[in-house]
Amino acid sequence: MKKINDIAVHSENPGTIFVCGNKTYKSTDGGNSWDTVYNDFNSMVFHPNADTMYATVGLGSYSDGVYKSDNGSNSWSISGWMFRASSVMIPSYPDGSVVAGSKGEGVHESSDYGNTRTQMNDSLANKNVLALEHINPGAPVQGKFI
Repeated sequence: MKKINDIAVHSENPGTIFVCGNKTYKSTDGGNSWDTVYNDFNSMVFHPNADTMYATVGLGSYSDGVYKSDNGSNSWSISGWMFRASSVMIPSYPDGSVVAGSKGEGVHESSDYGNTRTQMNDSLANKNVLALEHINPGAPVQGKFI
């Protein structure tokens, strides 16, 4: 693999790992062996229901958007078209939220697990969103920042 865009680890089975890069790879044995599962996902996240996953494709084509799998990546369907989708994350609250970023269209939020979405770009000067992360302000901080 020449580049790694994102890594997702199954919350209930940490031996199941996905790596997104030039292609998307899946390991079910903690990284000892890998299978190719898709060509061009930019990012991937597990829903708290760990068989449900969201991923983004953002190549600048008509296949761009947020994709969803309800069966642990065996099949994928488009959850919402989004040109040059680059990242996806699921905040811990409110329930049902999925947030996606794109290169040029900013941030989009869904409150119904990706079925519909709205732009959240009111204060963004630059709408090129390469990565998203959720920080729970009530949770204790672990580890060090360098």
